[in-house]
Amino acid sequence: RRGRVDGSVHCSQATPSTMGELWRSEEMQLVQLYVQIEAAHDTVDELGELGLIQFRDLNPHVNAFQRNFVNEVKRADEMERKLRFFEAQLLSANKEAKEDNQPEIPVEDVTTLSKPITMDDLEDKFDELEKKLIEMNSHQDALYRNYNQLIELKYVLEKGETFFNQAKGNVGVLDDQDDSTALLDAEEGKGGAGSNLRSLSGVIDRESFLIFERILFRATRGNLFMRYAEIDDLVKDPHTGKQVKKNVFIIFFQGARFQAKIKKICESFTANIYPCPDTNAERQGLLDQAMTRLDDLKLLLDRGAQQRSGVLTAIAEELVAWQYQVAREKAIYHTMNKFNYDLGRKCLIAEGWCPTSGMENVQLALRSAREKSGALVPSILNVIPAREEPPTYFNTNKFTSSFQAIVNSYGVARYREINPAVITMVTFPFQFGIMFGDVGHGTLLLMFALVLLYMERHWKEGGRKLPSDMLDIPYAGRYVMVLMSLFAIYCGALYNECFAIPMNFGSAWTLQYEEAGNCPHAVDVACPNNTFVTEWDPSKRWNYAFGVDPVWKGASNELLYYNSLKMKTSILLGVTQMVLGLFMKLLNGIHFRQELDIFFEFLPQLVFLVSIFGYLCFMVVWKWNVDYMWQDQLNHINEPVGFTPNTTAQMGTGQVPMLLNQLIFVFMPNPQKNSVPLYPGQETVATLIKIVAGISVPTMMFVKPIVLWYRNKNKKAYTLLPNVNNSDSSQEDEIQVSGGGHGHGEEFSFGEAMIHQALETVEFVLGSISHTASYLRLWALSLAHSELASVFYDKMMGETMVTLSGTGIAPVVAIGGVVAFSGWFAATLIVLLFMEALGAGLHSLRLHWVEFQSKFYAGDGYLFEPFTYSEIEVGYGVNEDD
Repeated sequence: RRGRVDGSVHCSQATPSTMGELWRSEEMQLVQLYVQIEAAHDTVDELGELGLIQFRDLNPHVNAFQRNFVNEVKRADEMERKLRFFEAQLLSANKEAKEDNQPEIPVEDVTTLSKPITMDDLEDKFDELEKKLIEMNSHQDALYRNYNQLIELKYVLEKGETFFNQAKGNVGVLDDQDDSTALLDAEEGKGGAGSNLRSLSGVIDRESFLIFERILFRATRGNLFMRYAEIDDLVKDPHTGKQVKKNVFIIFFQGARFQAKIKKICESFTANIYPCPDTNAERQGLLDQAMTRLDDLKLLLDRGAQQRSGVLTAIAEELVAWQYQVAREKAIYHTMNKFNYDLGRKCLIAEGWCPTSGMENVQLALRSAREKSGALVPSILNVIPAREEPPTYFNTNKFTSSFQAIVNSYGVARYREINPAVITMVTFPFQFGIMFGDVGHGTLLLMFALVLLYMERHWKEGGRKLPSDMLDIPYAGRYVMVLMSLFAIYCGALYNECFAIPMNFGSAWTLQYEEAGNCPHAVDVACPNNTFVTEWDPSKRWNYAFGVDPVWKGASNELLYYNSLKMKTSILLGVTQMVLGLFMKLLNGIHFRQELDIFFEFLPQLVFLVSIFGYLCFMVVWKWNVDYMWQDQLNHINEPVGFTPNTTAQMGTGQVPMLLNQLIFVFMPNPQKNSVPLYPGQETVATLIKIVAGISVPTMMFVKPIVLWYRNKNKKAYTLLPNVNNSDSSQEDEIQVSGGGHGHGEEFSFGEAMIHQALETVEFVLGSISHTASYLRLWALSLAHSELASVFYDKMMGETMVTLSGTGIAPVVAIGGVVAFSGWFAATLIVLLFMEALGAGLHSLRLHWVEFQSKFYAGDGYLFEPFTYSEIEVGYGVNEDD
């Protein structure tokens, strides 16, 4: 539900995205609008509700202050300033109410106006409310100043009696020659030379009082008598309005010259001077007057605060709706400033990009705007030819938007280019799962992601903010985290690990504890020390049902086995993804009809990659499918001890060739030096690979620039013949045609094309090697995660519990177990679930941005950014779920 300026409600429903819409960006059309002046505002408003047109600025060289609707924009700015003033007044009032333990004024989070109102009436209302609040604030400030001054005067009068009594008591102590003695006596009616004694009383900040006292003493050279008293309560300063600690002081001195000097010092310290009569009767009378005025001012302040609170309460009910409507109004006129004004037709001309699928909705919006404005002439929508590349638009939802954001962070897809986000939805979480594979850790991550999904509506309903800024990124990627955790659980099941503990679901092998020298279950294995050995159950004639057999955990060659398995799997997955990226390039070439890219880039690149690293994958699979242990038994039975196999068919575990050496032998001058090949006919295959790979490199480097040069040469020749008699037109045609083969409107340069293609070739050839090696991070991160989890469990749980169990004291075992589990769980959360998950996510991100997308993704497009109220609505809590 979206509120309008007139108080009505417009309902819109977002079209759910499908996978076909994500595969390639939607087709765009450049449209031109002719809109009558009286219908322009309503038309732009309807199109903002629809959000399907990205308007082009038809006045790029016109200053912002010289555009057609600059006054309307200034008007909206002024209204926003007044709204900020209202908001500041509400915050100030709520702050004061919180300090006084009073109920705060609630701000209604509603974006729909309570009743229809025009922007003119709304502007007048803002003016009236601003003037009223300013007048109230001024009146209240004056009352508060008077009230605080009377409070300080009350303290001065209350302390005055004490000060005068102290002064009289010190008369006998003073020296007979001291002027203050005679003057004080004179003030009490005893006569003498003290008829000129004067006093000055007031209030000063306690922090400044010490310096104030010293300066007074030095300025008068000690010819004063001063007393002070601390005010126990905090006093609000009449000028600043802050609650501060203050002191009351009174100064007795002689002569007008000292009086002027003391007043100047008081003014410099912002001390407030108040009268304090000499007699008790006068002081008491002035105190009574001050108390009466305080009661009257208190009553006036309470009534003023009630009136101000009433005005602010009325503002709070509509504040968010006003802010939302003014923001929409400002956005409308900002957009209208991009239009051209046709003086002859008295209409506005606009141009913009629109998805082809949304043309019908745009027509309906134009018709609705005409009916709403009452315009006699309908708006005209035309499709015009485009001379520039259209923007890229993918219709995403809250699930696909996270994956699209991952791809857009690298670069926006070129118009109608294949979108890697479709593949990334599966491969990104899957590669994360390979590096983070553990059933227990994946389950904890899944629980966190499900909590984010459960709290989605609660946190975002009504525009609520997240509890912490640290949750912004996890919340935005909550659906990505769900898939990441599911793939982590799946890969953990393949690795047979749950918090680094193997899970046994029916292994045919068991671990048996054997004493030294007694190994009845192990064939040809000596047992020098007490150890565990594996025993195979002949009755279970099957392989492990799913994943890795749990007997590998704890085996002496555990690390060698997992290294080999994960390293080779990483190579297989990496080469497969890179080949997939090349086929994406093929589909782009077919779609854009780029036959040169297909035949002289895609094909040689595919041949080069498959002939080398595809061949490496073939050798991995071949080696996995050969039973070298069975050949060991045959060689042991059929041949005498010391037999060395000299053929491929006779190779056992001791003669298994290393695959890296086999790949290196391919490019050796004499591949026959490989004494024991991996399979029959390997030398012939190696020679063929060298020939094919050697031909593919110059093919992708030289053929495309030469063909482009030949085509451009023929185009120039054909364009010059028909215009031999007209030199000017022939030159113009030559320039236009020559740009068609290389760039947009640029003259073809064979040297530039050759350098560009050479760099592309070198980058691909070297990148194929480095990218294949880069996929080994899948193995490295997976192994590091597994080993780190094993260390945490063995050292923090296993060894601790074994040590505690040896004590035999149940309370010690229980308490120590709780402490050990707490430490292990904390390390799991901080190191494995936070740091390791972040690292695995970043590595998976790199594999997609560099190794995968570099094979086909240009990423030099620009996003489709239509005029829409979506950003305004998100800011005010409208349609958060769209």
